[in-house]
Amino acid sequence: MHARIGDFSSLNGGNNRYPLAVRANVMRSPVGNSFAEYLSNAVTEELTLSGTLSPSASIELDGVLLENNVDVGIGTATGTIAARFVVKRDDAVRYDQVKTVRSEWDSSFAAAIAVPRATQQYPLIVQKLLRELYSDPAFISAIR
Repeated sequence: MHARIGDFSSLNGGNNRYPLAVRANVMRSPVGNSFAEYLSNAVTEELTLSGTLSPSASIELDGVLLENNVDVGIGTATGTIAARFVVKRDDAVRYDQVKTVRSEWDSSFAAAIAVPRATQQYPLIVQKLLRELYSDPAFISAIR
């Protein structure tokens, strides 16, 4: 299976704001100007590492970031990401589903500890989301 990356966008508002407020700080995507670009980059890297990225492939993977939230509470912090993934083969939709993941980690009263910890956890939440996608039997069937 070879695939190309299509459009990744972000449905703004609600629990999907950019940049993310993390206490009195803000968290910005290290890639581009949105977390949708970050997600697209993560998928691109995974396909590149697996040797399945091909700009001319008939299979295209698109995504829409629906929810992207980090709540750095005192004691426990949480992160939630939801995205709609669409697989098309020759422009025919073969897969269209929303995947949502939530993670918790220990937080701190001290922002100097809690904020960097949230920044460190964010890539792990994205990895968890992609694991959900890649392990979905319907997704696997759509890309074959």
